[in-house]
Amino acid sequence: MTEKLIIPIHETFQKTIQGEGHWAGTPVDFIRLAGCPVGCHYCDTGYADGGTNLPRKIKTFDELINELFSPRVVISGGEPFIHKQLPNLVNRIEATGRQVSIETSGCYWQEISPQTWITL
Repeated sequence: MTEKLIIPIHETFQKTIQGEGHWAGTPVDFIRLAGCPVGCHYCDTGYADGGTNLPRKIKTFDELINELFSPRVVISGGEPFIHKQLPNLVNRIEATGRQVSIETSGCYWQEISPQTWITL
């Protein structure tokens, strides 16, 4: 039996190119999570605060991981670190040989794999 995924996913998109930061110009898949209690006034992510309008109906970790194509995966939000299953998700993605990067506000933290690239 595969483990149920409880993290609210707003969208995923694959086979794109990272447009900023250290990995700019490299192939990447994105996982955008919903939910963020921070309330930054400059936030351009309209779905971040509520997490109620989630177009993705992914039910298990395996289902999400099977959608990945690129050697790097960016997890953004919302605020990824508010989700208790984030370390489990990161570990499962890294177990496939992919590099994971998490974009965060830095306001929340959980212990995460030391191989994970964290950006603020």
